[in-house]
Amino acid sequence: MAAVPGSVKQFLAVAVPVVLNFVVFLILAACLVINGGKNSRIVAPHKPKSKVGQAKGVCSWLSAVIGLSMKDVEDGGGLEAVLQVKRLQMRIRMCFVWMLLGAPIAAVYALNPLGGETELGFDRITFQNANHLHKNTGIHSNGDRWWKNLALVVGAYLLPLLALPIVDSYDEEATELMAEDAIRAPLEHYAVMITGLDDHARDETKLKNVFESALGAGSVLGVELVRDLSVKPDGIFDEAESSSVTSKLASSGPGGVRQRFAALAAAFKAAKRADLALEASKEATESKMPKVPTKSPEEVQGDAYSKVAKKQEALNRALALESKKTGAAIVMFASIAKATAAATAPLGLRHSWTVSPSPEPRDILWPILEKLPVSQGEIDQKASVGARIKTSLYVFWALILAGLVIAAQFILKIADQNLSGGLKTLIELISGLVPTLIASIMMSLVATILRAVNAATRFDCWSESKLQLQTQRDFVTFIQMIGFIVPLLGTSLFSGISEMGGRPLKIFSLIAGNVPVVAYYFAMLCLVKMAVFLNASTRFVPWIVFHVMNKLFCKTDFEREALFKAKPANFAPWTGWETFVFLVAAVYTPVAPYATAIAWIYLSLAVIALKLQVAVVDKTPFASHGASWRVGVQQTVTVVFLANALHIGILLFSNNLIHFVCTLPVLAIDSFFAAKFDHRYKTKNVHGKAKGRLPLVEASNLDKTRPDHLIQQAADAVQSNKLFSPQQAVNLASPYLFDTLAQGEDITERQIQMRAWEDRYNSPEKLPVVALEAPNKQAAGDAEAKDVA
Repeated sequence: MAAVPGSVKQFLAVAVPVVLNFVVFLILAACLVINGGKNSRIVAPHKPKSKVGQAKGVCSWLSAVIGLSMKDVEDGGGLEAVLQVKRLQMRIRMCFVWMLLGAPIAAVYALNPLGGETELGFDRITFQNANHLHKNTGIHSNGDRWWKNLALVVGAYLLPLLALPIVDSYDEEATELMAEDAIRAPLEHYAVMITGLDDHARDETKLKNVFESALGAGSVLGVELVRDLSVKPDGIFDEAESSSVTSKLASSGPGGVRQRFAALAAAFKAAKRADLALEASKEATESKMPKVPTKSPEEVQGDAYSKVAKKQEALNRALALESKKTGAAIVMFASIAKATAAATAPLGLRHSWTVSPSPEPRDILWPILEKLPVSQGEIDQKASVGARIKTSLYVFWALILAGLVIAAQFILKIADQNLSGGLKTLIELISGLVPTLIASIMMSLVATILRAVNAATRFDCWSESKLQLQTQRDFVTFIQMIGFIVPLLGTSLFSGISEMGGRPLKIFSLIAGNVPVVAYYFAMLCLVKMAVFLNASTRFVPWIVFHVMNKLFCKTDFEREALFKAKPANFAPWTGWETFVFLVAAVYTPVAPYATAIAWIYLSLAVIALKLQVAVVDKTPFASHGASWRVGVQQTVTVVFLANALHIGILLFSNNLIHFVCTLPVLAIDSFFAAKFDHRYKTKNVHGKAKGRLPLVEASNLDKTRPDHLIQQAADAVQSNKLFSPQQAVNLASPYLFDTLAQGEDITERQIQMRAWEDRYNSPEKLPVVALEAPNKQAAGDAEAKDVA
């Protein structure tokens, strides 16, 4: 072991525990979790009846997980989940091509440099060995060095030429999938969301007149003003009337509908616990009963149900009055074409409004929507606060992450110079494992922090899909700049300063030579994150959490039922780490090809874990109808461009001027594909043309296939069942009220069953989904579209 280079020891210090850790988790899952369907609601909360949930052993579980198809993904998470998986599959294919490209490049680098020393470990198969910049900082030997450096130039060109056509193919396919999804046109496609309404515009009749003056009489089927359910309606007192104003205020209790609903749910839980206590008291012997009970179990039960009745009465009083109007409203139209026109045409430019396609109700974050600022000054102020918080976060994390990498290199250097034997090996192992684990944890926390910052400061993050998309953008930016570039430059600068030996001008060539050396650190980080999602896939941790919660906190069946509920999918952390690993592959394919192989392994396992997550574990209660795909394509092209820019920088600072000049045109290749994808987005993608809705011509053709009376019935159902309302505002006379409270207070799921939208919502009836009209009716569609516009 003493002959093994320090970088290899550090890498093994992470790789070996990762493999052993997953094996242990898999064994524990096989013994305790995966048992023929008995724990199916832990193994597969979203689809407990699936093959994964009903697996009898670890072998059948692995077979079911690996065998998950795109049809399973679509059934479990819809188009959103399908496109998330396809983006990952696209990057796997790109990494596989790069891995094949890297094999001959690694063979070239492995040859000893002419007149140089033999590098060991990972450094032997990197661009640094071809240039022998790490050991020989004097005059370079020429000879075969020129053609070895040419390997980086060729690799830099082939990187986009081999990979970006793959992006082109997947982007074309995704564009068609989004068009097919738009043709289905569920009920929310008939509605738009308006935000930024001032006090004078918060009137249903005024809003209806604004749109019908532009789109024609009868265009609007209904207008629903969004109410602030966190504020108590005027004129409500919760307790007995009192002549004292002070006593009235003191007894007013929780304010708005949302708080009263939560109080009712808590009272209902307490009543159910009182039921259990009464049953237990009847079964207990007299010796086990308290000698001096303050209240009998019957009295406790009666008090509990009396409290339930009071809380429900308080909630009913709040619902009987109109809550405070907010600056948001939902407008439903009589046709898809008119809804598309309202969402895409600049109707709001005459006002200070923002008009956008309405998401489905489950996607809306009602507490955020209700509190949106209206004045531009307040919007700008919040945005400024958010930007300052993010900047401070990035700077703070940059210092810590760079410090961790530099500390690991410093410890490795000291150990190499001053220690020997087992102690040296132990220090080298710890210096690789500990900083990598800390960096992984800290970088993962950023996604949660960014989500909270965006929710509090962004004007446009009032739906789950919008919030996740913005968090994805911010987290990927953080991963690229702070998680990758800063540690890369920090450790390269540290190495250059420590080795320049009184020759300051050599620092640039030393920095360039150290970039390939740092690949092993990023490879270790990839392995750590691989362990995280592999361990999570076994579902052993949720099994532990369930049993601890069940033992210590859950007293009733409906409290246990809440533990089984599938959690909403959160794609931002997945996307961020996936992009980080993809960036490692892109940067190091021509300079340290072994890192690309590790990245490909990571992504290949990650796609299996992601399929498991979106198909049977998590639910996807929102739909951006493919909006996230465009962001993924942009980020993919940006990664390739950034990687090529780093390759050019390495050649420049390592004094390879001819190779540097020859590599500059590669950026034009990246720009060409970026322009091609942008043109497709603007001309073919439904999000580029019509904000995710059918364009006017196609919408007009589809409107002809849907009878007006069905649309009117759907609009009536929206109003009567309050489908475009938060769960606390549903009709509490519904017989489902206490049933839904008993199953985790999720009234939204009952709303879904009542709405006539799509097959995957198990609705009793649905709007017909018909293909577009034949081409011979195109002219009529064109004329109608012009009338609508």
